[in-house]
Amino acid sequence: MTLRTILRQPASAAEQLDKHPLCLVGFTTIIYLGIVSILASEKLFWNDELYTFYISRLHRLSDVWQALLTGVEQLPPLFFIITRGSTALFGSSGFAFRLPQILGFWLMSVSLFCFVRRRSSAAYGLVAMLFPLITMTFYYAYEARPYGLVLGFCGLALYCWQAATEGRLRVLSVTGLGLSLVGALSCHYYAILAFVPLILGEALRTVRSGRLDFGIWIAFGVGLIPLAIFLPLIRASAGYSHNFWGKPNWADVISFYIKMLAPGVPFVKRGLVVVIILIGIYSFARSSTHGGTTRPANSIPIHETAAVVGFALFPLGAMILAKTITNAFVDRYALPAVIGISAIFAWTLFRWMDRRPGLGLAVAAIILATFVAKGLWLQRSLAVSVNEQAATYQFLRSNDEGRIPVVIQDPHLFFALSHYAVDKGGSRLIYLSNVALALKYTGTDTVERGLLELRKWAPLDIEDYRRFCASHSEFLIYSYPGGPFAWRVWLIPELKRQGWRLVIKAKNGNQFLFLVTSENAQSDKSNRDLGSLDRPGTASDDGRAPLKTD
Repeated sequence: MTLRTILRQPASAAEQLDKHPLCLVGFTTIIYLGIVSILASEKLFWNDELYTFYISRLHRLSDVWQALLTGVEQLPPLFFIITRGSTALFGSSGFAFRLPQILGFWLMSVSLFCFVRRRSSAAYGLVAMLFPLITMTFYYAYEARPYGLVLGFCGLALYCWQAATEGRLRVLSVTGLGLSLVGALSCHYYAILAFVPLILGEALRTVRSGRLDFGIWIAFGVGLIPLAIFLPLIRASAGYSHNFWGKPNWADVISFYIKMLAPGVPFVKRGLVVVIILIGIYSFARSSTHGGTTRPANSIPIHETAAVVGFALFPLGAMILAKTITNAFVDRYALPAVIGISAIFAWTLFRWMDRRPGLGLAVAAIILATFVAKGLWLQRSLAVSVNEQAATYQFLRSNDEGRIPVVIQDPHLFFALSHYAVDKGGSRLIYLSNVALALKYTGTDTVERGLLELRKWAPLDIEDYRRFCASHSEFLIYSYPGGPFAWRVWLIPELKRQGWRLVIKAKNGNQFLFLVTSENAQSDKSNRDLGSLDRPGTASDDGRAPLKTD
């Protein structure tokens, strides 16, 4: 089948492709891997990814366990083990560190294709498969954090559950369900929420059939085993929960959907996103049948409807968990919601378009074209980031003679600059730490405590704030007020409160380099200048002999 045939006769093409679904999956896989591999190779590591970098490179797996016991990373160990395996095979490039997430994200997409296609057609399965690529979720497909793996395991669990309920490859499906849940929960603790929609759907199926499916319920029980194994790590992570930087707020639930589906859209228009979601859920639920022996072809069983809606409500579950137990909510903890949203979108479209495969293929083509354009834009953005970091190093080198240390005010920026610094003979890049002051000014101490723990394994030059100030009368501070984490800084406000003098030494756009001196240093300098006038035979600042005062 030629491209011209697909463009001119989408209905006929869709019918042919429906008979050969691997062609659809293979074609989109090539495009996905091509774009995401470039992004993964060019993206700089940021703060959280650097935690992955240093912990996964520890010599022994027991060292990884001990690192996680400090609570510095609130994650289970499987993610680090998988990352360690990837880098052992493919080296320490950015691509190698992110390859597990690339594959995990695509596993979710393929699972969505199979799951949705079962109740519609290959064309609408392709819509569900591609939809996550144009959401906020895609950014985590090439980030060295566990979210891509969690998405992959959750998507596979949903598909295995569907297959198990239908008796397709029963032993393999039930085994896949249990192992997928084990994998998800062994990569991130918030994956416990993936059990909720599946248990809800299975409970509804049990009530309607009047029969308990022991195999599936045993798989759910197996999926919970990691909680018992990782209990010491969970207790260690709880030590960071009280002052965690991501405080839960009920408004964040709505904000999650807005950011996922309409990033960058002005706030006034974002309400439309919520309305569209509600209309879609209503239409989807109304068009879903209740199952039974008389269920027409392509109808959606009620238990699958419940599971899909449950995944779509993942942010609500994450917020309840945060409010009642963890005291931590960040958008990425609720990313599996895209599984439910994608299925709802594709199935609703299937109904609205009267099940015509040609229209589904056309929508899929539009989504794919949007993704390609988005990928090109992201690649340019990453190139800008690389150039900006190079400009930062040049800015620091050109305005410092190496005589006094350079303090980086932002802890996240300090971590990244220290990691990528290649000129080891130049200025010292230092971060000044004080847990109490960080908590006082920013309301959180988790970033501060994390860096202090991580310096055991990473080459970070971190000094105690009070001891440093007591032993230095002047130093430089690099500040970037326009940075994404500028609200987490406390150093300059505290120095001003204590009476230190800050003078702008250099400026480049939003980058500032301050010369910081103490009042004592200013007085000492003035005394030295006055004393030099009293000492005959010494030279003045302009090279001439000083005036004699006798």
